[in-house]
Amino acid sequence: MTVQWTDKFNTVVEESAELLGQRLAEDVKSCIESAIEHRGAASLMVSGGSTPYPFFAALKGMKIDWQKVTIGLVDERYLEPDHADSNERLLREHLLVGPAAAAKFVGMYKEGGVTEAVRASEQAAGQILQTHGGKFDMVVLGMGGDAHTASLFPAHDGNREQLRQALQLDNAALSPDAALCCHMVPAEAPYNRISLTLGPIIQSRNVALHITGESKRQVLVNAVQSADPMATPVAAVFTHPNRAAEPVVYWSA
Repeated sequence: MTVQWTDKFNTVVEESAELLGQRLAEDVKSCIESAIEHRGAASLMVSGGSTPYPFFAALKGMKIDWQKVTIGLVDERYLEPDHADSNERLLREHLLVGPAAAAKFVGMYKEGGVTEAVRASEQAAGQILQTHGGKFDMVVLGMGGDAHTASLFPAHDGNREQLRQALQLDNAALSPDAALCCHMVPAEAPYNRISLTLGPIIQSRNVALHITGESKRQVLVNAVQSADPMATPVAAVFTHPNRAAEPVVYWSA
């Protein structure tokens, strides 16, 4: 069922993580099929972590014309793809199997250092956007307990300027020349990160935030109410004046 937590959210609520994953997969399938019907191809950007497991499990076996689908990552740890904490490995083991293995996957890791990986990810994201009419068809985000989304972590001394640029807080119109990807250093979480910036996320045709648990719900509500994206970056997804579509929150207790 679709409900309103507050007037700030469009929310899909299910009784369990498994039912929520199934519902999200069904909605993503509809989005993919619509994109293929209208533009001949579809793009899907997804996040890592443990929350998407039921979503991936439901989506990977669905009857979709997967050869016309490009799947990319919202963010990545700078780790070799076979590392246990790599998001690419997560997708290859839990989503890019069965029927979904026919999709084209675009990863973010590249040898030569994180700067080179960001540069390559920027080019790859640009190519996906160019191929799909300038917008991603579907972006599925997660959120951490510190209110980060993608790898846009709360500001600290080591990432403040990078975060401000990634969120484009000084440019309500979203500069078309702004970077699509960035290097982000978390204050506490491990590993250097590569992330989409806010612009291509909120300009996507569809945006979903997939979270579970009462604590995450409260983090999100507090973040959007405080409206301070430098402290709680997920707020920008819901409050930036130039977002193309209203995000939908998928939540289960």
